[in-house]
Amino acid sequence: MTENECLTMDGNILGEASVEISTPRVRHLSMMLPGETSFPSSIHRAKGLRSLLIDNSGDPWLGAALPDAMKQLTCIRSMNLSGSSIEEIPKEVGKLIHLRHLNLKGCEQLVSLPETMCDLCNLQSLDVSECLSLYELPQAIVKLIKLRHLRIDSSGVAFMPKGIERLTCLRTLDCFIVCGGGENESKAANLRELKNLNHIGGSLEIRNLRGGDIEDAAEAQLKNKKRLLSLELGFCVNHEDDILIEVLQPPSDLEKLTIDNYGGIVLPNWMMALTRLQELRLVGSKNLEDLPPLGRLSNLESLELFRVGVRRLDAGFSGIEEVANIKEGEIARVTAFPKLKRLRIWNLFKLVEWDGIERILGEEDATTTSIFIIMPQLRELTIKECPFLRALPNYVLAAPLQVLGVSRCPNKLLLFGSAGLHSSPMYSIIQENTLHISSCLLDVYRYPTRNSSFMLSFYVISICRLLVRCTLNHIFIESRIQNGHFRRREKNPSSGDVKKWKSDRVYIDKHGKWRIFDHKKMSRKRCGSLRGQGWKYGSGFVDGIFPVLSPVAHQILNFVRKEVDPNNVWAALDTLPVTHETWDDLINVAVQLRLNKQWDPITSICQWILYKSSFQTDVMCYNLLIDAYGQKYLYKKAEETYVDLLQARCIPTEDTYALLIKAYCACGLLEKAEAAFVDMRKYGLPPSAIVYNAYIDGLMKAGNPQRAIEIFQRMKNDGCQPSTDTYTLLINLHGKASQSYMALKLFNEMRSKKCRPDICTYTALVNAFAREGLCEKAEEIFEQMQEDKLEPDVYTYNALMEAYSRAGFPYGAAEIFSLMRHMGCEPDRASYNIMVDAYGRAGLHEDAQAVFNEMKRLGITPTMKSHMLLLCAYSKARNVTKCEEIVNQMSESGLEPDTFVLNSMMHLYGQLGQFEKMEEVLTAMEKGPYEADISTYNILINIYGRAGFFERMEGIFQSLTTKNLKPDVVTWTSRLGAYSRKKLYRKCLEIFEEMIDAGCHPDGGTAKVLLSACSSEDQIEQVTTVIRTMHKGMKIALPA
Repeated sequence: MTENECLTMDGNILGEASVEISTPRVRHLSMMLPGETSFPSSIHRAKGLRSLLIDNSGDPWLGAALPDAMKQLTCIRSMNLSGSSIEEIPKEVGKLIHLRHLNLKGCEQLVSLPETMCDLCNLQSLDVSECLSLYELPQAIVKLIKLRHLRIDSSGVAFMPKGIERLTCLRTLDCFIVCGGGENESKAANLRELKNLNHIGGSLEIRNLRGGDIEDAAEAQLKNKKRLLSLELGFCVNHEDDILIEVLQPPSDLEKLTIDNYGGIVLPNWMMALTRLQELRLVGSKNLEDLPPLGRLSNLESLELFRVGVRRLDAGFSGIEEVANIKEGEIARVTAFPKLKRLRIWNLFKLVEWDGIERILGEEDATTTSIFIIMPQLRELTIKECPFLRALPNYVLAAPLQVLGVSRCPNKLLLFGSAGLHSSPMYSIIQENTLHISSCLLDVYRYPTRNSSFMLSFYVISICRLLVRCTLNHIFIESRIQNGHFRRREKNPSSGDVKKWKSDRVYIDKHGKWRIFDHKKMSRKRCGSLRGQGWKYGSGFVDGIFPVLSPVAHQILNFVRKEVDPNNVWAALDTLPVTHETWDDLINVAVQLRLNKQWDPITSICQWILYKSSFQTDVMCYNLLIDAYGQKYLYKKAEETYVDLLQARCIPTEDTYALLIKAYCACGLLEKAEAAFVDMRKYGLPPSAIVYNAYIDGLMKAGNPQRAIEIFQRMKNDGCQPSTDTYTLLINLHGKASQSYMALKLFNEMRSKKCRPDICTYTALVNAFAREGLCEKAEEIFEQMQEDKLEPDVYTYNALMEAYSRAGFPYGAAEIFSLMRHMGCEPDRASYNIMVDAYGRAGLHEDAQAVFNEMKRLGITPTMKSHMLLLCAYSKARNVTKCEEIVNQMSESGLEPDTFVLNSMMHLYGQLGQFEKMEEVLTAMEKGPYEADISTYNILINIYGRAGFFERMEGIFQSLTTKNLKPDVVTWTSRLGAYSRKKLYRKCLEIFEEMIDAGCHPDGGTAKVLLSACSSEDQIEQVTTVIRTMHKGMKIALPA
């Protein structure tokens, strides 16, 4: 290059350098623009400029002069505007016809690209990655037929433009987003448009994969993309994911593979054909129970398993099989994971066992042996939140590890082997201080001496839920309860700095800080059981303020509770003096009865006040009566009371309409509820948040959530500001529909509107994540609630315990249970039921029984649900004797077993092959007071089908019509499964046709059963075609 062709400028001296910019010889310009610096207007004088690079040093710069520059720099070939604060690219960019490279990376405020940009016929590279506000690419981008590199990763782009298949010169396409439907579907590309893009290489991420994309995915022909080195498949969890992933076979030379949010139960068959694979990440595959023999992937260097549903890592996982055809005296050497250097295992909540491979084959002939070498090069191992993992295999203990991290494994993890810490191969790790342990209960066997500088003593940590970090040589924790104190020693254990605190006054917060509290300042339930039971909607009574009863009021309360005859109640009330004190006593009694949900005594008291006594009528009394009738679904009487209120010339309040609307909703009378809105306006009362809340609450309880959402939108459209109660109701609605993401979105909207969430709001949000087993997110909300200076009550703790229970983490639930008691909040019956369920789900029936016994010991009477949860725990362990004992205990306690209990017993008998007892239970249900439902017969069909008793199975199926029961998808799939196990393909097709003719739509389970019946490629292809056709019409509706 000649002199002055290249120029580097500093933004601080732009004024001095402006003359140089105008020299026609400048071809390549690099400018350093600090934050808030404007784009120099003099740049357009360099008309011969070929390349422009803006170095903003990490700060956004302003692009106000860009339009003028775009008009003049017609010779430019390369332009780097990354990291700027521009919101749009000027339409003049279309005049830069020689532009080949455009870098817009990190322009976070860029919201759109002009259609004129698609006139850049020579453009070869476009980078819009990290443009968070960019929602879509121009539709005409398909005209850029010379485009070789398109980068959109980490941007806001929601779909690929239709026609992208025309960009056949593409060498780089880092991300392909499948449109999830909606208004953009008509202008979005589908997966089949990848078919002709066979030159793309490097990395490719495909997002939003769905079961309905099976046919398009097959057409994409990923295996023909020979230049691909890295592939990430992101799924929207679906029952058809295992079919979809099979047709997404990548090229065999792939080096890195990530599978995210996969909903299938097995990995694809092509996985083991990736002989050059170096990195494998499996994320969020909760249904995945078995892993293929990954140890056979000879080039695998990194393996990461996050939130995978596997229960065991055994010989199948390592890929070690018995070695056959070995000559006498020979030793077979087999190496699994020969190059694996890094292994990360996070959030495997179901992982129970990690088997060591210590076996010698040919026990009858000792001259033939096999030696297995597993993970000989492992350097880094990280284990996090594996609650049931008890021990590491010997081959891991013997590996040349340099880094070991273990956290949140509370089940007495045997870390160093039976030989003790000093004898363990890991001792070198400890000496180098690369061992990191947090929130664990370790089983170390032989602890180091107290004089050792490597003190690791997790002997007993009573509260281990809150993060407790223990990096060696930094903190020593000992909780020896015999002296009643905690001791803490910071820095080096030899420093002698020891602080003593009472064991019942100390806990460790989430940041690892030691804190103390005073029990005297803590209430037992923090009024948790009383919250939300006051007058819910209006100003008649304030939520959380409860009546104080006088001695006379107590006498009235006790009398009306016992007396069921209204005439006797009225006769007794006639004896009371007509005074202000009597009026206050009667209203307070009515409010107290409302809190206790005793509606009949309320009607007696309010009817006497309004129609029998000489007291002046009051709207509060009418409201109480309307509420009582509404709770009893007596909408006509509620309506009559409302008319009486108007005739008595009382002015109805917001509470009046709120309660009347709720009564109509409870009875499904939505037209009358709408009419109440009209009446409100007629009396000069525009519907307020109080009325909308009642309407939404009534619709939810009536099982009409979609209508409740519509009313919420109408509320906002009418300019009525939603209250805390409104948002709490909607968060609860989405939580019950297993839509935690929508609940969180509403929560964030609520805070952005300066509407402060209360304890009920936080509890509803914790519940939303709990229902989906998202314990980490539930705990995050729980901690956020505390940071917001709101003390959790028993319902909040229960919701968090439920999250850990559903995630299969019973020890996490137990930690929350201990923390709740430690913080002075007394567990209720629901708390104990959750713990029984948590242990039962995990197969820990002895622990479940211990909790059940503790509940009885404390005087808490077990309910039907309590017994049912314990029954499920023993049923999972197939302990039929104990299950029968529990059913007898229920009868002795006056709890008559219901259909669900008997179905459970029937299923257990069937699993154990005790068909006679199973039939006895069925006979008792059909002849006795119990109602056999479709689930009952589904169990029978499944059990007999698995046992091969086809004639009995078909007899039960045929009898359903005579019992006025309609077969559901489980019925049909169970019947299909019986013949599928025998590979009776033709019979399965006949049943499948019957199923369709009966109007029952198949689901993912049906598809898997049909595929398992196939014994040839032609049959698999035929079934796959049928499944694709059936899947096209499927839609997802909001759960009721």
